[in-house]
Amino acid sequence: MASLDPALQSLLDISYTGSNMASICYGAYLCLALSNIYYLIRRKSRILLAYTIFMLCVTTIYMGVAINYSQHQIIDDPTSPDLLSVWPQVVVAAAYTVNTWFTDGYLLYRCYVIWTGHFQMLVMILPVLTYLGSIGTSIANVVFTANPGSTYSSHLVQVFGTANWSLSLSLNVMLTGLIAGRLLRYRAKLRKVLGPNHGKVYTNILAISVESAALYAIFEIMVLVTFLKNSPTENVFFPMTGNIQVITPNLIILRVAKGISFTTEDSKDTALSMMEFAPSGKPSMISGDSTRVGEKQSPSPSSRRLNKSQISLANSFPEIEV
Repeated sequence: MASLDPALQSLLDISYTGSNMASICYGAYLCLALSNIYYLIRRKSRILLAYTIFMLCVTTIYMGVAINYSQHQIIDDPTSPDLLSVWPQVVVAAAYTVNTWFTDGYLLYRCYVIWTGHFQMLVMILPVLTYLGSIGTSIANVVFTANPGSTYSSHLVQVFGTANWSLSLSLNVMLTGLIAGRLLRYRAKLRKVLGPNHGKVYTNILAISVESAALYAIFEIMVLVTFLKNSPTENVFFPMTGNIQVITPNLIILRVAKGISFTTEDSKDTALSMMEFAPSGKPSMISGDSTRVGEKQSPSPSSRRLNKSQISLANSFPEIEV
């Protein structure tokens, strides 16, 4: 076989590395998804279970076809590595797009629930509009990708691809900031009212990073930086994006499925689990050991003030479960 241009050979080598890294990420995602399925079956959470299985099927198709196409690019026909309109690349683009819709949609839902309160609808206006714009540009991008003879340098592919990527990145950075900001506010309330040792399962930095999908946003920014610098490492990071984007919601789902997200309360980590509310007309008191609904007590003024703060804080915590 004739020797290839050194620049093209270097590009193929980097693309091969990117494919291997994507395969490693898929392996991590597969383990995570199977763990989620196990816990969700035990928890009988049908909607999240269906969501997880659907994403697993789409991602598996995405990876299978992407590996096949990588072989075509690197081994079978390395002289035309940027051709988009062949069917494997169209399937990859379509699967990636569907995963993006479901990932961003789930994060949008999480933000909506976490921002429960007076400003909920106002806060969600810009993210929802950005999400709709992302869907529109992604559909156009897939359509133009499927046009015969399309390449990465095709004008319409670049226009809609860049627009879609920019909107998706903006949405994820926006949602990460909104969710993390809200959780940090909850964290400050918990520390002020209950002390620094309560609620760690919900408000430690790692938990906030997972709940706010910081991994996905940070990774997208890294890809954007390599793209703007026209760095060859873009071809290492970009193939991993399809798996990173599905790992992010599955990390959140794992917390929900194991009962360590906002759907349940851990009595060892937060005093909120000791709070139960009486029916209308019956007082409910909070004690250090337990609370009996409807039991009448005579709390001291300081205890009454603490109870009011705790109840107010508890009402600010949403329950996030599909």
